[in-house]
Amino acid sequence: MVETMAERRSADRPQNAIERMQRMEAMSQLRQTEMASARESVETFYATLSDAQKTVFDAEFQQMGRKGDRGMRGGPRGGSGMGAGRS
Repeated sequence: MVETMAERRSADRPQNAIERMQRMEAMSQLRQTEMASARESVETFYATLSDAQKTVFDAEFQQMGRKGDRGMRGGPRGGSGMGAGRS
């Protein structure tokens, strides 16, 4: 992933809307391929878990990536922290 991002930063910027869309499409295809690979790995791992472990894994996975679960609260993406103008 780090290599991919470095290559992307060093690549020429799209010159028009069509090139930008082509680049977006290529990145989407890459993410789809990576997700399929990750799913296959998780399937293999998941099959080794007990029922209790599967319950915990499912609950933790469901919470993954939810807003407010990471980073500083009250930043530009919202949250419950004390931001400017709040008292």
